[in-house]
Order: sequence, then C-alpha cells, then structure tokens
Amino acid sequence: VSTLACCRRYVVPALALASGERAAAPLIEDYADEFVTKMMFHYRWAFEDSYSRVAPMLVYWQSPKGPDAGPMAEQFAQRQVGRLGVVGSNMTTGPVIEAAYKRLLPILDALIAKQGYVLGERPSAADFALHGQLSQLAQIDTVSMEIALDTSLRVRAWLDRMEDLSGIDVSVSDWADPSNLAVFGPLLTEIGQTYAPFMRANAEAVMGGNDNFKTTVAGAEWTQSTFPYQAKCVAALRASYDALPPESRATVDAALAGTGCEVLFA
Repeated sequence: VSTLACCRRYVVPALALASGERAAAPLIEDYADEFVTKMMFHYRWAFEDSYSRVAPMLVYWQSPKGPDAGPMAEQFAQRQVGRLGVVGSNMTTGPVIEAAYKRLLPILDALIAKQGYVLGERPSAADFALHGQLSQLAQIDTVSMEIALDTSLRVRAWLDRMEDLSGIDVSVSDWADPSNLAVFGPLLTEIGQTYAPFMRANAEAVMGGNDNFKTTVAGAEWTQSTFPYQAKCVAALRASYDALPPESRATVDAALAGTGCEVLFA
C-alpha cells in the first residue's frame, strides 16, 4: 500500500488530536510546504549537477516511451532555473537555504531516534509534508542527496519507511505527550528562525501592496518577491491557533515561547 493510500488512515482528524499535535502539526506541515520547498527547488535547479540528471528523469516519468529527453529536458530545466527567484532562491538567499537544510537533517535525526516519527510513534500530517520535499532532496537530487547520506542515514531510512506504511498499527497513545512539547524544541526553533520571519515579512509585504521585501532569516539577510498565497497560509495558521480552547492555547504558547514561532500568532 502506498504512502498516499495510507495517508487517510494514519492522519487523525484535527479534533481527535491532543492540543499539542493540533497546533504543532499544521505549523510543521506548512513549514515543509512553504520553506522546505525552497530547499528542494534550490538544490534541484541551482546546481547543474542536479538538474542535468533530474530534468531528463522528469520527462521520462511523464513519457517513458517518448524519444530522447535531451531537448525537452533542457528546455524545462532552463525554465525552472529561471524561476528560482520566484521561489526565493537567489545569490543572497542561496547560502541561507543550504545552511537551513544542513541543520534540519540532524534535527529530524534526533526526533526520529527518540520516537520513530516527527510527532510521536506514528506518522502524522507533519511526516507526510516533510516526506514530500525530503524524498526529492535525499533520494533524487544529486547534491542534496549526498549531504543527506553523509549527515543522517536514519533520515534516509525514515523516508524509505514512509513509502509503505501498510504494516503499522496505530493508536491515540502513539502521539507524543502534549505536556512535554519541549521534545520539539529544536525543530520549532529552526522553524522560528527561518520559516516564521519569512512568512511574517511576506504577509506584511502583501498587505502593504509591496512587490518585494527584505527580512532576516537565521541571522542573515533575506530578500525576494512577495507571494500572496503564503500570506493566506499565515492567516490559516492564525485561525487554527485562535480556535484552540484557552487551556490548549496556554500549552501551545509555552511550547512556542522563545522559539521565534510566536511571531506568527502575535
């Protein structure tokens, strides 16, 4: 059974989760969707050693019986390379993105070593979201794959396990203890110094009608064009946070305090 077939079975509806997971899962999931995506796009299209191999594979994935992929692959690669700036990869941000990827791998290694998955002893929406990007980074693209193999074979093995989860029996008790959200501290801090300032600055720029913005990500300068969809993501996260009952929100606030993530909900 594929990961997609397992997704509905293992991702519990939000109301069934403990308060910690109800807040942590959407935040981690959106981090994967909106910031780890930058890592994937950067490592795939900013390095010729990666895109010279990946572009033909993408053509063959779609048309395995077609002619030699060379011309079409080259055309597609150049289109994607030209879109690096749209996603946020440029001369200023490239080193920031690469440093973030190299920090994320050992953080995930430690979480998986402790509990098997990101939010406990069972897969979650956070696992599926991170798997989507990291499966490309650590299993397909040449440059980032070598970094992953040198940094954490455990993360690579987790990615392989995520491809087929059909033999796992799950229960509500498999979630991490919501009263001990400190276990997520390193990951939340990483999200708080990368995704959070980027998303807030982008949302403010969109609200202000600006086409570009500058901010600080992980202590370094970050500049790119605004992206309206990501402003909607911030609004959705805030709505999810606002919907928490007071006692759950207090637990979440305590977990987020000092991580940098709290700026999203201020």
